[in-house]
Amino acid sequence: MADKTIRVYLIVEDTAQESVARALFRRLSCEEGVRISISNAIMGGYGGVLREIKGFQRALSKGGIPAGSPDLLLVLGDSNCHNFQERKKEIISTIDINVFPFLVVGCPDPHIEKWLLIDSHALNLVFGASLSISLDKCKRDYYKDELKRIIRLAGWPMTQEGIEYSQDIIEKIDFNRAERNDQSFKCFISDLRSILRNIKKAFQA
Repeated sequence: MADKTIRVYLIVEDTAQESVARALFRRLSCEEGVRISISNAIMGGYGGVLREIKGFQRALSKGGIPAGSPDLLLVLGDSNCHNFQERKKEIISTIDINVFPFLVVGCPDPHIEKWLLIDSHALNLVFGASLSISLDKCKRDYYKDELKRIIRLAGWPMTQEGIEYSQDIIEKIDFNRAERNDQSFKCFISDLRSILRNIKKAFQA
């Protein structure tokens, strides 16, 4: 296993989702003792994610991807105030498991920025400040604005609306506490850990 790298293809809505996904992958792959290599496609919103899945599968079936199928397909799509489990099922229904036997689908509920705010202790460790943040809002941009608000309160600079601190925050998150605060996060972390362990076993066979 030491000389093998898990090839991951990441399909996401935007750079915010990419930043969070990469940070979570770095931490979990380290914890699980695996090496990963990530290539990615950033599409325009949720509809773009579905189109990219279908297009990537077609290209693979026609031999248009020289590297072949990745070891793991990871897809993120915000629930956007829909039931995150239903949104997850919708995404999975577009994926051919014969092409992608190892896959993980995450649907942040309602938006990816919330995953960076579900452990107030981690925010305090990173920024030296924390806020009382409601975790049951479905208002557009609410969590994005709250992330920016705490960074401004701490007096830190921003160049990417705060998403540039994804790695710093995720390194400090207590996963047990975060999972209690958000079911979509808990589901994603559980699925990703399980898949990494299964691929590790497959590589060792």
